[in-house]
Amino acid sequence: MVFSKLKMKMKILLTSLLILFTLSGYSQYFDSARNIPVYTQKHAISFVFQPTDLGIGLRYDNKITSNFGLYSSVSWGNYRLENRARLNNHFKFSMGVTKYIPNLEDTEIKNIFSVALTYHSYGEMNGSIPWIPEKTFFPISLDLGAGIIIKRISTGILADFFKREGSVYVGRYF
Repeated sequence: MVFSKLKMKMKILLTSLLILFTLSGYSQYFDSARNIPVYTQKHAISFVFQPTDLGIGLRYDNKITSNFGLYSSVSWGNYRLENRARLNNHFKFSMGVTKYIPNLEDTEIKNIFSVALTYHSYGEMNGSIPWIPEKTFFPISLDLGAGIIIKRISTGILADFFKREGSVYVGRYF
């Protein structure tokens, strides 16, 4: 039963990512403001690590304009809590916007600020943890992030202050 729910959620998640990637690909070939084709670094794939649940995942960035973009990320991990308690199968899916701020002194460097709506899915808990409040398991939260792009390398941190968890990412623009 639990496995079938996870399977359905993963199908929805992967379908959403596929639609996002397909629609965002069109922005790579044409700049409507200047009416010319553009072949610049607009897409990035990043590796995501979440230390709180030892989770790993992927992040995709799409630069829509020179100042704004969209991103989505998905990750999976297992919490290992005290007294050998475990919270298994923490899936996290985020979709948000990114603001790119160019560095005035160096054109190869850009600062990144992002905000995203995040959906969390938790599996079964083995053991009992009475000190965790029930509101911690609310499925919707907000991620805030900051990072930097140096040439084609992108790195940054994301923080979810409601869940008190963070993640770091490193990727490459192409």
